[in-house]
Amino acid sequence: MKKICTALALSAAAVTGAHAAEVYTGIGTHGLMLGFAQPVSDSITVRVDVASLGTHTGAESESGIDYEGTARLHRTGVFADWFFAGGWRVTLGATFNKWQLDLVARGNGGTINIGGTDYTSTPDDRLDVHHAWLVEDLDGGRVRILTQETQKGQPAAALHAAKPNPMINGHQDWLDGLVAAARAAKEAK
Repeated sequence: MKKICTALALSAAAVTGAHAAEVYTGIGTHGLMLGFAQPVSDSITVRVDVASLGTHTGAESESGIDYEGTARLHRTGVFADWFFAGGWRVTLGATFNKWQLDLVARGNGGTINIGGTDYTSTPDDRLDVHHAWLVEDLDGGRVRILTQETQKGQPAAALHAAKPNPMINGHQDWLDGLVAAARAAKEAK
């Protein structure tokens, strides 16, 4: 991405010798920003900017679990501005976002309750869960829910072996709750 932004900025500088380039800064919802703008004609300017809220880390303990987390919040943008009608402009472009949250939880000897089952944790225990839900609004008042999940660690192995499976039952309870809430909202109209 850095190579693309650098190439665009250099090509914009090579195209125009008579127009002045501008370095700009800002602050906003994407954090602190640094950018470069290069006019390529009297009405067209190309811009590249990077913005960041930085990288933040934290740690906390609660109910027998030690939590550690890191959040990375960065954005890069490439834009073209067309100026017309006394200063109005239309902007086209693309942004490349890296909004990443990494969380780690480790047992510290306490008891953890997952799906109604108690587990005594140790510092070697680890439960990694990645879960994605895609909810689609379909024609005819229908909804499709796609889900994918992966679980690793001793608590996940114990949940897998439990009969009835508390994870599957918990997901079904969640889906039943969604259906009930949707029906209640529909009847309230």
